[in-house]
Amino acid sequence: MSFTVEQVTLLEENRDTVEAIMCLELQFADGTVRVCDSPRDRMIGGETWRGTGFVDAAGNRGSWVQASAIRRSSLFSAEAVTYRVAATTSGIAAAIMHDVPQYRGRKAIRYVQLFAAGAPVGPLTVLHSGRMQDARGRDGDGASWVELVVESRFANRNRVPTSTYTDTDQKRRHSGDRGLEMIHTFVRKLLLKGWLTG
Repeated sequence: MSFTVEQVTLLEENRDTVEAIMCLELQFADGTVRVCDSPRDRMIGGETWRGTGFVDAAGNRGSWVQASAIRRSSLFSAEAVTYRVAATTSGIAAAIMHDVPQYRGRKAIRYVQLFAAGAPVGPLTVLHSGRMQDARGRDGDGASWVELVVESRFANRNRVPTSTYTDTDQKRRHSGDRGLEMIHTFVRKLLLKGWLTG
C-alpha cells in the first residue's frame, strides 16, 4: 500500500504540522496491546492505539514506550531490539514477564503513522517486526518498566541447530564446504601443542 496523490497533497499543505507517531503492537496470547507515543489515544486503521506520550514542564516530548536502536544485521548476526514499556501507562501488567507463554514467540511490530490536520494520512509503515523472546522488569524514571527483547526472523542463524557444531551443520550453511568432514574423528581426543593424542 502506498500514498495516494490526495494524501501527498495533504501532507504538502500541512508540512509544518505533520506528525510522525511511533506505534507498537504487541500480540500477547491473551490479546493484542497497541500503544503509540502520542500524548493522547489515536484511532488508526480502525483500532484504538493507547497514547503513552507526554510533554514535560520544559515543553519536551517524551514517551512511556521506548526502543533501542534498530541495528542492521550482518551476514553472521541478527540484532535484537529491546522495547521498554511502562507497565502502568501501556496496559501491560508487570506480571507478564513471569508468564513466558504469554510473550515468547509472539509477534511485536513497530510502525510509524503520519498525521496531518489531526487525522492519519497514508498507511501504517512497518519499521521493525519480530518475535518476543525475553521479558524483564525494571524500575526507574518514576515508573515500573517491562523490557521486551524482540528478535527478527533471522535470529535463528545465530544459533547452532544442534548441541555441537558438526559437519552437517556446516554443510547446511555452506553446501560445498569440506572443512569439517573429519571433525568427528577428533571427539574425545586431546590436542597438545598442535599434535593430536589419545
